[in-house]
Amino acid sequence: MRIITKAYAKINLFLNVLRKRLDGYHDIESIMQSVSLHDQLLFEKTEEGIFVSSDNGGLPTCEKNLVVKVAESFRKRYPQKWDGGVSIHIMKNIPISAGLAGGSTDAAATIVSLSRLFDLNLSYEEMKEIAEDVGCDVAFCLRGGTALVQGKGEVVTQLDPLPKTWIVLATIPGEVSTKEVYDRFDQIGHPSTTDIHSFIEDMYQSFNGRVYQEMENVLEGVTATQYPAIREIKSLALKKGAAAAVMSGSGSTVFCVCSSLKKAQEVYGALASHVRDVFITSTVDRGLEMEVMK
Repeated sequence: MRIITKAYAKINLFLNVLRKRLDGYHDIESIMQSVSLHDQLLFEKTEEGIFVSSDNGGLPTCEKNLVVKVAESFRKRYPQKWDGGVSIHIMKNIPISAGLAGGSTDAAATIVSLSRLFDLNLSYEEMKEIAEDVGCDVAFCLRGGTALVQGKGEVVTQLDPLPKTWIVLATIPGEVSTKEVYDRFDQIGHPSTTDIHSFIEDMYQSFNGRVYQEMENVLEGVTATQYPAIREIKSLALKKGAAAAVMSGSGSTVFCVCSSLKKAQEVYGALASHVRDVFITSTVDRGLEMEVMK
């Protein structure tokens, strides 16, 4: 059996950081949204071991990669079902350390795919338990779509899908350290005063209207201080007619909401002359898509 799984990227339509927790993580409230940019992972059983490879030479294939952590977790949790080993090849399209949950969505794809590959038939709650042990955004990526995400990322409330919306992603060069951004936010950042539930109401009542002005990421000011190109990309996108331009996650990607494919192509053309990694995407209603070949 071979399994090929698409793992979709995410953006944060809204991100607020509430407080630092005693365990070192932060309580957040966010509206996360899956977009069509995706990695593709190939899973195959082997005689033994865990072998991870990628077409991206900059992607770690050791324990630093969440995919490896997931596979090791499965081997320890389900030794009676773990007959042999697994080979996982990651075809990487989502930029690394860019605020798009590239590592988290790959981890979610691995959870779902290994459950099928080793005939475990895990429930969503069982898979979510593994996800929470691996990383903060992994629980969202299991289902994806549109969701309210709270706690440190483990409290996921699915929301109705949004209308298909065209979005341009622009990632500036260089990997952004999530830990460093949050540490700096603890020193100089301020939580948003916007009520998340009011934002959700506006999101469904006027997704083509005032909600564009309410989109916010409280980490943006912190990251943009170190990476001024974020503000430059935002400014250029808005000048070219994007309805909104907001940083995703802790950076270094700006997502630009566009009213049409034509407008997305115009924004793409303007941004592509300034940064290398620019993508035209759209919202999708799922986080993963699996194909099983026997």
